[in-house]
Amino acid sequence: MKDSTQKAVAELFDFANPDECKQLLWEWFRSTIVGNYHSLDQSEKDAIAGLYERLNNVFQSG
Repeated sequence: MKDSTQKAVAELFDFANPDECKQLLWEWFRSTIVGNYHSLDQSEKDAIAGLYERLNNVFQSG
């Protein structure tokens, strides 16, 4: 694994542990499918956006 990938993965799990990532992914998926994104509070939206940014960094590092 590249150093940049290892760094991106470390940043992801510094942001949220694996269980938290799983929960955020579920909230993201559920709110998209059910259509209740508007009912999430700002901190939930910020967390989902933060997860996306960090996952994107992992994908970009490869």
